[in-house]
Amino acid sequence: MTDHREKKFLEQYLRERPAAFAFWRLLEYRAYKETELVSPILDLGCGDGLFGSHLYPGHFVVGVDQSCDELLRLRSDRRAKAYASTCVASASDLPFRDGAFRTVVANCVLEHVADLARTLAETRRVLSPGGCLLATVPSDRFGDLLAGRRWLARLGAPTASSFYQGLVNRLLDHKHLLSATAWSRLLEEAGFGEVAIKGLVTTAQLSLFEAGMALAFPAFVHRRLRGTWKVVPKPQLARVLERLAPVSPPPTNEAAAFLIVARA
Repeated sequence: MTDHREKKFLEQYLRERPAAFAFWRLLEYRAYKETELVSPILDLGCGDGLFGSHLYPGHFVVGVDQSCDELLRLRSDRRAKAYASTCVASASDLPFRDGAFRTVVANCVLEHVADLARTLAETRRVLSPGGCLLATVPSDRFGDLLAGRRWLARLGAPTASSFYQGLVNRLLDHKHLLSATAWSRLLEEAGFGEVAIKGLVTTAQLSLFEAGMALAFPAFVHRRLRGTWKVVPKPQLARVLERLAPVSPPPTNEAAAFLIVARA
């Protein structure tokens, strides 16, 4: 059964984002809620705070993002109250002392950074001993599992299939699509100890997200050109999206996205 906070989060997301992204965030929100969040928390890549403001009630949270525009939107909105402070900084050069945080949350962030190894090393540096990195990332199978790619391949159009896969990844600015094994290796090289990686998004849910992306293409273009989302509020879809969320996560070798839990 959906709790009150989850319903409020989803309805707010549907007012400000396309339904496809609200659905993806719902899967992440539920995954994080199953893991203990310990203050102080660093929200790495906090954006405008829409997601974090619902995830961290009652916690001491610092938000960091490389986008001045995103942080200006956060600071001008009531959701800024969810953060003790915010600052503009690169994920690969964090302006915090060693061991400053007990938890770092990187929600759909690590796949976008230019210098992944340095970002992971910086994340480990600002975590206190025993602290936890929580992150969601698309998997190495994200592109292969796209319904459009598979449909074009079945039609005998491998060039179009490959182009479609590349187009979606470019639109979503994916720089790193790695296997669970590769993520574990990189995290261990960055100094993390215990690493657990779980499947987060099934093939069927990826197909729903993909279909939603197609419907939201005008809003997506507006976001890329103007930096803001332009959507029709649709909080009434909350109940539908709740029913489409998974009861249990997929195996990692079948997942379109992962939840990473890494201990410092």
